[in-house]
Amino acid sequence: MVQSGKVLSYVRDKSLSLSWPQVQREKPLGMTRATFRLKPKENGTILDVTHTGFKSGTLWTENYAAVCSGWAYFLMNLKSLLQYSRDLRSDQDVF
Repeated sequence: MVQSGKVLSYVRDKSLSLSWPQVQREKPLGMTRATFRLKPKENGTILDVTHTGFKSGTLWTENYAAVCSGWAYFLMNLKSLLQYSRDLRSDQDVF
């Protein structure tokens, strides 16, 4: 999966915010904002992801649901890669 946007803010080793274009049923909806924050914890790091800027309406509701399941999928895979060196993605996955 490929995503493009603009870097809105960056603090080295702490946070990154990106503009995040939204499309649903091949219709552009507008921009949202994805923010990633790193927080040290014992012998590891907590990744906090916040995705904001969703609007109302049927297409936005569908889009929000797709984005939520997408984040769950990709963050679960990231955890698997970091903890077990196992990539859970499949060539059959469609996003």
